[in-house]
Amino acid sequence: MPEYKFPFEDLPYFGCNVSLNKLLAVACTNLEESLRKIAPRLSDLGMSPYSQRYMDVVFGRPFRRHYNLTKYSHILSHALESYHPAQLSELTVVDYGGGHGVLSLIARKIGVGTVVHSEIFPTSSQDAQSLCGLWG
Repeated sequence: MPEYKFPFEDLPYFGCNVSLNKLLAVACTNLEESLRKIAPRLSDLGMSPYSQRYMDVVFGRPFRRHYNLTKYSHILSHALESYHPAQLSELTVVDYGGGHGVLSLIARKIGVGTVVHSEIFPTSSQDAQSLCGLWG
């Protein structure tokens, strides 16, 4: 059975920075496709059992995957709305308590120059690096 796709281009973003929102839509569409493909084989990435369970709950099903990517997209849209996409390479975004690192991945994919993924748990940091290696 084919999986329903939710279009990120139609989202009502917080800010009115249309060019930024287009970048976010493309990044989220690409990441959603990647997450859909890797969801069944998270254990192959060497991710911890905790992160495997978490990723399955948060990104394993179409609606949940879309909802959570939309949430991160809204956060970045709101935080970066006053910047033109050409300025993104000059910015630093700190993803404090970044966990699985998906928000950090989206920030890098839209062109943020420096993204700092800060996580207190070493296992989560390693799992974020595994995910970043796959898609980053």
